[in-house]
Amino acid sequence: MRINLKLMQPLAGLVGSKDLWLDVGGGTLADLIGQLCQDHGAAVAGELLDKEGSLDLAYAIAVDGMVTRSLSTGLRDGSEVLIFASIVGGAKIS
Repeated sequence: MRINLKLMQPLAGLVGSKDLWLDVGGGTLADLIGQLCQDHGAAVAGELLDKEGSLDLAYAIAVDGMVTRSLSTGLRDGSEVLIFASIVGGAKIS
C-alpha cells in the first residue's frame, strides 16, 4: 500500500524531504516506520525510536488527522501520516 508521509524537522532533514510517498508491505505504523528506517538509514531510526524500539517521546504521529502513539495503529492505502516533534520544554518561572 502507498502511504503519504509528511515529516517535520529534524526528520525531514535526515530523510531529505518533508513530503513523500512510501510503499509499505504491512498495514500498521510499525510497518511504515520500519520501511522508513530501511529506506533512509540508522540515523532516522536513532532519531525516531527509543532503545526499546518504541516511538521516542519527542515525537507524535497523526494518521488521517488522528494523533496516536501506538505503532500498532492500522493504515489504509492512501493514508496520510504526519510525524512531528512533540511540543515540550519551557522554563520554570520562579
